[in-house]
Amino acid sequence: MYCNGELPVSNGNNVYFISTKKLHDHSHTSLRKYIDIVYTYANTISLCKELITTDSLAVDTVIIWPGSPGHCCIIIDEKIMHGNEKLFKLAEGYITAQSVYVPSNPYNQQLTPGTN
Repeated sequence: MYCNGELPVSNGNNVYFISTKKLHDHSHTSLRKYIDIVYTYANTISLCKELITTDSLAVDTVIIWPGSPGHCCIIIDEKIMHGNEKLFKLAEGYITAQSVYVPSNPYNQQLTPGTN
């Protein structure tokens, strides 16, 4: 949307996008202004309405429990265990778009991200 010239405009508690000429300013400052507006208004409820539903889990899948508060995780890696069992590495955060972290498994270090 950003590179196609669609810009967010806030109106009270809502945000909508307007189409403009294709952006010529692809600077970090310009992108940051765009992201700041989107992050201010995006939440698990709005993301749930925007994302495409899937029945399968894979890297880049976003898992959302919409609500206020809601919760969101992103699958960032996958490992095939013995017996073709899949193990997923998740990223999440209290305010996911602003403070992302990769949780560890304190009960089983073999299932902690970054371990073999």
